[in-house]
Amino acid sequence: MQDLLPNKKSQRKSRRAKIRQKKQARRGNSRKISGRAVERHLLAVYSGQNCLGSVEQRGDTFTAKTVKGRKLGSFASLKSAADAVSATAEAA
Repeated sequence: MQDLLPNKKSQRKSRRAKIRQKKQARRGNSRKISGRAVERHLLAVYSGQNCLGSVEQRGDTFTAKTVKGRKLGSFASLKSAADAVSATAEAA
């Protein structure tokens, strides 16, 4: 099979150069530059068909929130964050 674009990596035939140069990446401690992405997940906590709240994971911390958006706290595990949402909903 023959390549349809045999010279696709060659120089342009005209004198015209690229209009815009690539932007230089900023140096720093940004996670985007270092390539280390933070793991993020948003999980909903339900009791049957009733939504009790949500748990947001950012890296190793879990933040529990009620249905109305009130922050309950940050936790080290998903189970403890979901238990906090469940306990708050049972109390209401």
